[in-house]
Amino acid sequence: MDTPLISILLAFSAIMAGVLGFCLRERRRATDRSEGAFDPRSDRDDDQRIALTLFGGIINGILLALLTAYLMFFRAGSGT
Repeated sequence: MDTPLISILLAFSAIMAGVLGFCLRERRRATDRSEGAFDPRSDRDDDQRIALTLFGGIINGILLALLTAYLMFFRAGSGT
């Protein structure tokens, strides 16, 4: 495997691990905070922040997949 592809794979793994860790931590904090009180606005804000992070991670994954495809199919034929 080529060095740029390995670096892209590592970057993708790091982004996905960071997004998953952040989302799990935020969800745990939100449930711990809202155990005693019912605050729908706060719950909605927490859910929106988590959803935004998840979809941001998905978009980053798509961009990295496109970059990988470019490196594999268009740069591989150039002789480098």
